[in-house]
Amino acid sequence: MSHLFFADDSLVFFKATPEACAGVKSILAQFSRLSGEVINYSKSHIMFSPNYTPSRFKRFMRSIIGTPSEESLGKYLGCNIEVDGRSSRKFHPLVEKVERKVSSWHHLSLSHAGRVLFINNILSMLSLNILSVFLIPKIVADKLNSIFVRFLWANSRNSKPIFWKSRKITELPKGGGGLGIRNVHLFNKAILAKQAIRIHNSDQSLISQVFIAKYKSSPINIVLQNKKLGRVSWGFRGLCRAMQDCRDGFTKQIGNGADTSIEFDKWLREGPVAVRSGLNLSNMGIHKVKDLMKSPQKTWNSPLIWRCFSSESAIRILSTHVPNEDQQDRYVWSESKSGVPKVKDVYAFFLKSKGALNIPQEDRQFWNRLWASDLKPKWKFFMWRLLNKALPTSSNLLKRNIQVQEVCPILFWKEDGIKSPRTAEFTTTLWAIWLHRNNIVFRNEAVNPLAIVEIKTLLLKELEESSRIKERNSSLSPINAKIEGQEHNLLDNHHNDVCVILVDGAWKRRKQNHPRAGIGWSAHVNNNKIFEGNDVVFAISSLQTEAHAIMRGLREASTKGINRVHIYSDNKELVQALHKRQYPFEVASLAHDIHALSNKFISCKIHNMGREVVNPAHVLATAARLGKIVS
Repeated sequence: MSHLFFADDSLVFFKATPEACAGVKSILAQFSRLSGEVINYSKSHIMFSPNYTPSRFKRFMRSIIGTPSEESLGKYLGCNIEVDGRSSRKFHPLVEKVERKVSSWHHLSLSHAGRVLFINNILSMLSLNILSVFLIPKIVADKLNSIFVRFLWANSRNSKPIFWKSRKITELPKGGGGLGIRNVHLFNKAILAKQAIRIHNSDQSLISQVFIAKYKSSPINIVLQNKKLGRVSWGFRGLCRAMQDCRDGFTKQIGNGADTSIEFDKWLREGPVAVRSGLNLSNMGIHKVKDLMKSPQKTWNSPLIWRCFSSESAIRILSTHVPNEDQQDRYVWSESKSGVPKVKDVYAFFLKSKGALNIPQEDRQFWNRLWASDLKPKWKFFMWRLLNKALPTSSNLLKRNIQVQEVCPILFWKEDGIKSPRTAEFTTTLWAIWLHRNNIVFRNEAVNPLAIVEIKTLLLKELEESSRIKERNSSLSPINAKIEGQEHNLLDNHHNDVCVILVDGAWKRRKQNHPRAGIGWSAHVNNNKIFEGNDVVFAISSLQTEAHAIMRGLREASTKGINRVHIYSDNKELVQALHKRQYPFEVASLAHDIHALSNKFISCKIHNMGREVVNPAHVLATAARLGKIVS
């Protein structure tokens, strides 16, 4: 590498010889003559290799260039360029920057809901450019986390706050009963993991080429292939450590099966395969996944699989699609619905690995409904504090040895839906009681139940007014515009030479060892049925079953010489994935074959329709699942 050009900065690399220095000086002088721009050598500097260089030699080289020398490159965009990771001192400016920002906001009267928003959207973003480059030491991350949680509960800069709930609770996702405050250490690793994946997939980018030239491999390959790391830069080491912590989120997507070990590689999302007791695959000459396939047909060897593996593992193997095209096995991120790794998906994986997301489904649904409701943010936070016993009530204050007068406890009524008027009325009543109580304690107001009713009425009017404003704004949004004038008889809305194929999959979770999944297809031209059929397939989900149905419908149309095809499916998730080319892991191979088949037609479109439109295919698929095959 000879140079790096940034927006208004340039780095030039050359050997520390008099000839090289004179050559660079000559090139810069020629550039100034031709462009008319003069380089300010007093603001430029020269830096020598950290290897031993005599001072006399440095002075001589520096005199040729005419610039001062420096021992480090300093900062770029607020981030230190040279970080070795052996000391947290390089990251102290980051902590000081966040502390200054918090200090400037302490005098403002922010609600707790506003503070959570401030922490997640402002304080975290201050350090984003550093978190996306280096793995910061855990002691620095813990310091930032402490600043965040102190800012959440403190009333002023000098007061010692009462930490009503621990960081372990507040850092949980909102759907898990927390406040969604990001843990800096986990967030840092999630961003670095995303960077490592991007570098691995963009092999033509400059940083990818530099890493390959320097370390002979990308961070993903080093971790997933268990290569020795050796001496590397702190930036590269951070990428590898982040990948090491989320390596269980990667699964090998089977192509030809030649590069995947059956017992030592993770190639099924659910975990390793279970070999039947008493069998040794190595003694049987079975090592790679390709040994479980019938090579010419590119299909699984079902008798061999049932003989070698447990019923559960056999079903999972047979449910894995083998691509028709010859493809190499490759690692893909399998913990995302879209199949595209995102920072939030990796962060959720880290939380799940720590057991932070192990909460009952009923509790998750309640919290999701509460945070998605139309209540004001501070009311939602008030409800969260109430349910988590984090309000400064007498009982809670007495537990912390703060002497106050005891009062009666307040009972909580079960939440009643996202836009329920009873939920709004109940919450405003609690909020009004809380405000009136504060007025009595801190403003010496007299006890007046009518004041509670007046406060409640005023709050409900404010809520009603804000709801009207939201509805008026949403009605103007093009997102909510409705498409009108569509005909219900969709089979008649195409040209004479277009074949409309209705497809559907019938899948049901069963406890038996041999679950059945059925697919059905029914083709029409000008509302006249030309062919139909159904079949039984192995599938581990309804999404995978629907993908089999689409592929089979395309295959039947191709064999009958049809050139223009419209596929109707009632699975919105799968249709969107095929259009965006972002596939969940379980249907990735099927999706590639679907696109390959669609390219054989002059015209091929896949649409999402309602169940009533694809009902003929649904009847066929259900019949197939029950064992009734249409010949």
